[in-house]
Amino acid sequence: MRAGISIIFLLISITVFSQEDALKVFFCKGDIHFKREWQEEWLELSLLDLKLKNHDSLALGNESVLYLLDNESRLFYLSHPGKFQIIALINSIESQGGSSLFSRYSCFLWDELNKPHKDIEKYSRRYLADKGGVSRAPNIPHVICPFYGSFILADQIDFSWGNCRANEYTLSFWDSYDNGDNLFTVTIADTAFSISTKQKWMPVNKVFYWAITVNRKPASVFIPIKVLDVESRNEIHKDIKAIKEETHASDEVGLLIIAAFYESHNLYHLANDSYLEAIRLNPENQHVKEYYHLFMARMGDF
Repeated sequence: MRAGISIIFLLISITVFSQEDALKVFFCKGDIHFKREWQEEWLELSLLDLKLKNHDSLALGNESVLYLLDNESRLFYLSHPGKFQIIALINSIESQGGSSLFSRYSCFLWDELNKPHKDIEKYSRRYLADKGGVSRAPNIPHVICPFYGSFILADQIDFSWGNCRANEYTLSFWDSYDNGDNLFTVTIADTAFSISTKQKWMPVNKVFYWAITVNRKPASVFIPIKVLDVESRNEIHKDIKAIKEETHASDEVGLLIIAAFYESHNLYHLANDSYLEAIRLNPENQHVKEYYHLFMARMGDF
């Protein structure tokens, strides 16, 4: 790797570059300029999706952050101040190779974004059918959280569901969805309930099921959930720390990668929070919004 260039290679694939467009700006922040091969003047880089050719050049100031996508969906991350030619960046990364947690979870995002989604509702139904999920049922309230199949990292689980104008709701927990034993049941008038994961009856590192019904009706749709043990929690915290150390996890792209990590580990509530935080940081970035829309489709909301 060429000295003085701080780059993380996120997606690993072999690409043959032509003299046409080589890279596209995915995200930029700070003092960044670019220059076409035939130009003398440096221009401020501020446009997302700006296409750069092999012999164009970049100049980064202090504390600048730049993410570039190529036509094979590899993501290049550049943060070291200096001047660089595009072809030199590409050659440096190809010779460097390697992989990382950051690259592993970026692959999922780019793959999902590049799929054709002519109808997001059909995409959602297909994804849930493949996953075995349940997105809607007429005899239960609309579930808000936790998402279907969630793993729980925290010491408390927050349940919430839509208002059916019922006098009371019955929240029940079961060890199986098919003639399983009831673990715990509570009847409440509200549309939300929180419970500690340290309950004696609550399984740890084992899938169990919860159900919500109105006016004491029998449970008919069972939603899987799993509370992680201390060892699993520590491993996840360790990986998240490693991802944050690899790059700028405080910008929207870093938050997207963290969201992908959470989603791949069934930590859907945390993934949702990371997607929303990425949107909050840059509401004008349409890529970020599309990632979130696809995530919600995978969760059954569209």
